Amino acid sequence: MLKKNDKKPFSKIFNLGTAKGNSTQETVFQAQKIIKNKSFKIKDGKKRFGDQPIVVCNYKKAKKFLNWSPKNSNLKKIIISSYKWEKYLKNEK
Repeated sequence: MLKKNDKKPFSKIFNLGTAKGNSTQETVFQAQKIIKNKSFKIKDGKKRFGDQPIVVCNYKKAKKFLNWSPKNSNLKKIIISSYKWEKYLKNEK
């Protein structure tokens, strides 16, 4: 629950993103390069029925209500950070 100006409580749903997108193929290729693991692949690269041509999260609402904006929107940084976190979680178990 968020409180705006410590007055009455309110709740909101926020989509957090960078307002720019990356394709699945782009993301997989970048991950393969960083992780140096070729075991995960895109099958045939063909779109499936119902696939959206592009999906991008916008952070304008988060900026307005939370004064939030993306700081680490570089795909390479995102993959490295995520990979390190997954390795950490794996070692914790």
